[in-house]
Amino acid sequence: MPIGSIMGWLMGLVMGGYAVEIPMVSIPAGSFWMGGDGGEDTLPRHYVTLKGFKMGTTEVTQGQWRAVMGSNPSAFASCGEECPVESVSWNDIQTFIQKLNRLNHAHYALPTEAQWEYAARGGTTTAWSCGNDPSCVATIAWYDKNAQETIHPVAHKQPNGFGLYDMNGNVWEWTKSCYTNTYGSPCLKQLKTSRGGSWSNSVDFMRTAFRVPDTPESRFYMIGFRLIQMEAVSTK
Repeated sequence: MPIGSIMGWLMGLVMGGYAVEIPMVSIPAGSFWMGGDGGEDTLPRHYVTLKGFKMGTTEVTQGQWRAVMGSNPSAFASCGEECPVESVSWNDIQTFIQKLNRLNHAHYALPTEAQWEYAARGGTTTAWSCGNDPSCVATIAWYDKNAQETIHPVAHKQPNGFGLYDMNGNVWEWTKSCYTNTYGSPCLKQLKTSRGGSWSNSVDFMRTAFRVPDTPESRFYMIGFRLIQMEAVSTK
């Protein structure tokens, strides 16, 4: 049974379905300076306060996706059940979340950009969660210098300060937020923002503040996602 504990499986039977385990880490409430150090679209740097929430320890895996959806759309399906699911659109993920919420009797969602960046920083203020020296990125991320042009199983690099794996590299991660040219400016059409960089990107794309736009129907073999629970509220 892919990515599901015995306890989760039994709970699913009692509730009339098969629960799918999504391991979570509790992210504490706090404040941080968001943006900067990643390009014009990461400006202006601004102060954000968040309530506590839970976030998936890893990116959603191919096994978890298959357990909910019954199929695996990944271009790198041969990588295995413990590899991140990719080639899923923002719209596809909304369907996945609806089904998962019914199965687990829970409330999952994509993180906002603020939630994602706060969690990815893991309490740091540096360009990368591992520091300001780009040579440290190899310890936390699969990227163009070490990935050998493919994705990898989750949680094989060092976690950040909050205990989250692969927040940088492996696959980009969709967020709930729309894309803007700068923070506070209007949303651009229907574009959504992805974060974190992927196996095919250089070290600069691994910067915690870096962000890119994609249309919600786009499917790429470089983009996956991770989930949160208890959606946080930001104030400025």
